[in-house]
Amino acid sequence: MNNLVEIERKFLVDMDLLTGPRGCGANTNGTPIEQGYIGQHRSFWTTRVRVARHKAYLTVKGPKIGNSGFEAEYEIPVSDAKALLAQACEKTIKKIRYNIPHEGHVWELDIFEGENEGLAVVEIELMHSSDDYDIPEWCTKDVTGETKYYNSNLIDEPYQDWP
Repeated sequence: MNNLVEIERKFLVDMDLLTGPRGCGANTNGTPIEQGYIGQHRSFWTTRVRVARHKAYLTVKGPKIGNSGFEAEYEIPVSDAKALLAQACEKTIKKIRYNIPHEGHVWELDIFEGENEGLAVVEIELMHSSDDYDIPEWCTKDVTGETKYYNSNLIDEPYQDWP
């Protein structure tokens, strides 16, 4: 871990533009992810447990201010993460993540499953808030900072329950 600040932008995705004849398409090697959050009464700080294929992580995230916030992430044994998901997390969220290269950056596309099926969100992580980047045509609405799109909130208020 080099940096304790995460700077990212988050967008909704038009899947027809992404996968259509002119779209870049997501590679077929998506990574299944299951994650949960420790503690029933989360505040602005969250502790996330994530299993992504054969790796697992424990992540502490602080409140977002604009497009950045504190983040400390540590790799942990998969067996520990699975035990934490089962014993310390009330609910989990599942998604498939695809990495899409575009104009010198890697965009992380999350296609949600279960109660959040139908939601596709893409994020770009930046080194500095002032970094330049081109927004692909398949990005629609900028939802950076909209808390209902935070994974920690999608667990309690899933996409399929939205009006």
